[in-house]
Amino acid sequence: MFPSVKPHKLKCMYRFFLMIAFLYLFIALAACSQKALHKSKALESIAERPEAGTEAWIDRLQYDSKNKIAYGYFNDDNDLLIRIMATDRSTITKMFAAGFTIHFDTTGKKESQFSIKYPLAQGMQNMMRPDGRNQLPDASRAGMSPQENINSRIKTGLNEIEITGFDEQAIQSTQLNSRSGGGINAWIFVDSLPALYYELKIPLNAIFTNGYTDRNTFSIGLESGKIDLPSTGPPTGMSVRPGGGNGSGSKGQGGGHKNMQQHLPEIQTLSQAIKIWIKRIELNR
Repeated sequence: MFPSVKPHKLKCMYRFFLMIAFLYLFIALAACSQKALHKSKALESIAERPEAGTEAWIDRLQYDSKNKIAYGYFNDDNDLLIRIMATDRSTITKMFAAGFTIHFDTTGKKESQFSIKYPLAQGMQNMMRPDGRNQLPDASRAGMSPQENINSRIKTGLNEIEITGFDEQAIQSTQLNSRSGGGINAWIFVDSLPALYYELKIPLNAIFTNGYTDRNTFSIGLESGKIDLPSTGPPTGMSVRPGGGNGSGSKGQGGGHKNMQQHLPEIQTLSQAIKIWIKRIELNR
């Protein structure tokens, strides 16, 4: 016969094995939580780097339909490069008027350890309207055409940057309106469609200050500001109230308001910030 085991000893053995099982489960879950969810793509050599807007440049991006923006992240042994493209007018307007920030988190979570804001917020005045027209109350008085005024404001926005969390050496090495250089490079181009093309290059040793390996995971956050539209509607000159501003229903006003109603979904997106986090990306090594 098998030796008998007292009930209290069976209970202790059960608790012991239960604790072991929970320990293994905890270790397994912890290991899974650190596993990369995404992989950075290989960054082309400088000689083979495609021009923005070409098929080779666009095809390596992924599109976020909710935020109406395409993005991609790439690295070689030295640099991390982020590419962004937007063709939606309201998205482009929002990025310039309310500013656009890229965040980095080397823990693979959603904490902003480092951030680069580029372009800085330019405000809605004199920016492109989502319905394709311009709101330029002061353009004629400034002696500039509407497009010249917009180009001037965009140029001003591209000459300003805000960098947080990086050391002084990385900050001092920053070059704006540049696609090449040894430090942080920020570059934006807006064509006549309009389509916005954006590249941000950061040295890996500026992000992983204690060194980096192929097991490093990190997160990238893409975030814009938003335009706080008044309760009565969009800013001055952008009313979208149906039936005309004074309810008269006159033919002259009705056509304009019909056009604004058509673009109402685009205009409303101005009040919705872009917020994207890509968690636990693994470097391409």
